[in-house]
Amino acid sequence: MKNARYILVVLLVMVSLAGCRRGHEAVPGAERAAVYFWRTSLSLDSAERDFLSTYGVKKMYVRMFDVVLRGGKPMPNATITGLDTVPGGIAVVPTVFIMENCLSADTSSLAENLVSRVAQMCETHGVEAHELQIDCDWTVKSMKTFYALLADIRRRTERMGWTLSATIRLHQLSMPVPPVDYGVLMMYNTGDMRIKDGTNPILDAKHVAPYLKYLKDYDLPLCAAWPCFEWKLLYAGGEFKAILYSAMLDDTTRYRRVAPDRYVVVRRHDAPEYNSDLSAMSWIDVGDTIVVAHPGEDVILGTQAKVIELRPEMSVQTILYSLNSEQMKLYNTDFYEKIFNP
Repeated sequence: MKNARYILVVLLVMVSLAGCRRGHEAVPGAERAAVYFWRTSLSLDSAERDFLSTYGVKKMYVRMFDVVLRGGKPMPNATITGLDTVPGGIAVVPTVFIMENCLSADTSSLAENLVSRVAQMCETHGVEAHELQIDCDWTVKSMKTFYALLADIRRRTERMGWTLSATIRLHQLSMPVPPVDYGVLMMYNTGDMRIKDGTNPILDAKHVAPYLKYLKDYDLPLCAAWPCFEWKLLYAGGEFKAILYSAMLDDTTRYRRVAPDRYVVVRRHDAPEYNSDLSAMSWIDVGDTIVVAHPGEDVILGTQAKVIELRPEMSVQTILYSLNSEQMKLYNTDFYEKIFNP
C-alpha cells in the first residue's frame, strides 16, 4: 500500500513538472518568413518581388480595407486594389483594420458585413485565403465590445474553415486574451511620437521593457511583427503635427539638415501634407522641425532575442512591417537573414 502511494506521488510530481515544462503552442499555419502589405494598391515592383524570393517569404498579411466611423456607422474605407497580382506560392491573409471609435457605434451587423465583404473580395480576385486577421487598438473601455465582435467573427470564419487572428499591442498584454486562434504581437509604434524624450517612438527597449513581464504567461499562441520602416515626424515649436509621407528631404530649397536625423523647414510648402488615407492634413511652415526616426538593427534584433527567450515558440514565424522597396533599403541583407532566422 505504501509503495502504491509512493508511485502515485511520483507520477503526480512528474505530471506537474511536465506541465511546467510545456511551453506555448506555435501559431497555426506558421511560415518562417512573412510580411505585412499596407498600401492601397497591391502592385509590387521588382525589388519587392526579389525580396519575397530571396528571403523565402511565404505569407503576406494584406490590408484589405479599414473600418471607419462615417455618419455614425462603421463603414469600409480605403479598399485595396490589385489583389490578383500576388505572386504564386504566397499565402494571403486578409487583414482588416478597425478604428476603435467604431466600437462605440452599433456593431450588431459589423461581423457579418466584414466577413462577407472579405470573402467576396477574395472570390472576385481569385485569392485562396484560409485566415482572417483583425487589427484594432482596443482599450479597456472598448474591450468588451471588441471581444464580442471577435467572437461573432470567429463563429463565421469557423464555418468557412478559416483561422482568426488579431494584432496584440504591448499595452494589451495586461488584459484578458481575445477570442481568436492566435495573436501577432506588434513590436513597433511602441512609443508616443508626441513626446520628444530622446527615445525612438517606433521601437525602443525602454518602451518595451515594462510589458515583457506579461509575455510569458499570456495564454495565447503568439508570433511577432517587427519594423523595417522610418517615420518623418513634423514638429512645430516642439509640438507634434504629423507624419510626413511625401517630403523629399534632399530638396535643399525646402529643408536644411541640422543633424543626422533632423531637418528644419526653410520654405513653406505650397500645399498641405495629407496623411495616408487623406483624412487629415497639415501645413509645413518655415521653422518647423522634421525628425527622422527608425530603429537600429541592433535594437530590433536585441529585442527579438529577449522576446524569444521568454517565448521560444515565437521564433517559428517572423513578420516584417512592411513590404515596401523604399523602406527596405534602410536595412542590409544580413539584418533580414538574422531576423527571419533567429
